Amino acid sequence: MSERLRTTIAKLLTQIRAERGWSLRELAERSGLSIAYLSELERGRKLPTLEVLDRLAVAFGMTVAEFFGTLARQLGGVETASEGCGLWRGLETKDRQELARYADYLRWRRARLSRRSSGSSDEA
Repeated sequence: MSERLRTTIAKLLTQIRAERGWSLRELAERSGLSIAYLSELERGRKLPTLEVLDRLAVAFGMTVAEFFGTLARQLGGVETASEGCGLWRGLETKDRQELARYADYLRWRRARLSRRSSGSSDEA
């Protein structure tokens, strides 16, 4: 499992960073982690600790729960904690996955709008 987990985390970190348009340097500055260490994580050569994942989630503007939810979905559709409140009751797996993708999109859009309002984007 650790190989699969390592590669899935690597892909997720690379994906989130790319969605935000950040360089490794910018993620390093936001997370307090070294560029070299982040590079190792993104290449799947290192398995991060929970503390490191927490720092990365905060840097990405996510809660740890959001980060782990996204990771769980990429690992194979593990059901999220929100299912306990009945939100997903009666939905087929395909519908649950669609809702999860939409939630990911909303987080991405919120981060993008936040960057625009802070003036860190060159887009008009």
